[in-house]
Amino acid sequence: VNGIKWYYAAVMDYNEVSGFRSGDTAQMRFLNGCGGDLKMTVERIDEPDKNGKCVIVLSCSSAMADTIGLRFQTAEIINDTIQGIRVPKSAMRVDENGRSGVYCVNGTTAAFRAADVIYDLEDYVLVAVNTDDTEHLRVGEKIIVGEKDLFEGKVVVND
Repeated sequence: VNGIKWYYAAVMDYNEVSGFRSGDTAQMRFLNGCGGDLKMTVERIDEPDKNGKCVIVLSCSSAMADTIGLRFQTAEIINDTIQGIRVPKSAMRVDENGRSGVYCVNGTTAAFRAADVIYDLEDYVLVAVNTDDTEHLRVGEKIIVGEKDLFEGKVVVND
């Protein structure tokens, strides 16, 4: 910590940070003791050693209260992000028109919402956020998971 700025130094694989230059902004995610992602300034990146490792030094002027007492911290550089709605794979269905989606609670009945998969992982998928189309899944809708024999208009218990 120096004045109103604090620094984070890490040893990393050079190929993970070689695209950054001094003065660039890096999105960092600290895994313990810091809430949320932080935008940090790249102060310097050393040349790689014989094993391809290098030291990167970053600085930040925010989250001082969260970081001032930390001496060792695990962090990740966020190179790319995808925004979407996380949906368990077990909730995904195909309707009578061949569209993929999920059934959601709509009052006391099941309603099918189309869901366009943009990223597929082991137990869940990430589907596109669609705020304008009422036929697509929207943030905040209650997805029905584990129910068998769902169809549009089926009466469901909302618990």
